[in-house]
Amino acid sequence: MNNEQLKNWRESIELNKTQMARYLGVPLNTYLQWERGDRDMKSAPRRLVSVLSQVEMLCPEVHDILINQARHGDINA
Repeated sequence: MNNEQLKNWRESIELNKTQMARYLGVPLNTYLQWERGDRDMKSAPRRLVSVLSQVEMLCPEVHDILINQARHGDINA
């Protein structure tokens, strides 16, 4: 997933940048660098994004829980 796709995905699931960093379990600065294209995701974060994308499609109820946790700060980054 490139930086533009990452941004589009974040917008499609209606998270702000802080919430998206929380959702992915990374520091905000790291996420911002990914979204700007200043830094490439390593293999583990790319895999996580792939898995979460699959969860979004195959298990929307689980995905909704994860999104709500990210929105409300219930996930530790």
